[in-house]
Amino acid sequence: MAPANVKVEILVKKQANNNAKVYFTADELPVTAEPQGSSQNKTTNSGKTGIAEFKSLSPGNYSFTPDYSADTRKIFEVDDKPRNVDLKDGDNDPIVFEVSRKPQLKAKILWKPDPSLTNPPEALFKNPGFKFWLKGAHRKRRKTANTTLVT
Repeated sequence: MAPANVKVEILVKKQANNNAKVYFTADELPVTAEPQGSSQNKTTNSGKTGIAEFKSLSPGNYSFTPDYSADTRKIFEVDDKPRNVDLKDGDNDPIVFEVSRKPQLKAKILWKPDPSLTNPPEALFKNPGFKFWLKGAHRKRRKTANTTLVT
């Protein structure tokens, strides 16, 4: 009987057109392996490499759970649901969790029209007095209603 050698990998979610495996290394992340039915034998390993190794686990049902810090949860969308795995003799398949970066900026623009306007919906963007710049793959400049849009 060979014990199971398990690697728990914490990966950053893949971007479109990128198949590279990127490990989460922003924070030291403890991962707990708990045999189902017995909380006394649980083991916790961690590392800054995005991989937590559990060497010599005896066969059985285990629950693997990463413990993300509060700071990590502020910056990343985390996958923290426990993975229940039935380990057999000699298993060495990785157990994968994924994180993804939360959007860094959320902007909400409210324009409150002048209440003295008789027909605000048509007059709303007639002369806003400021410029919009939108980042995109193709940039072009166009003039609309006294506002320059750069896209």
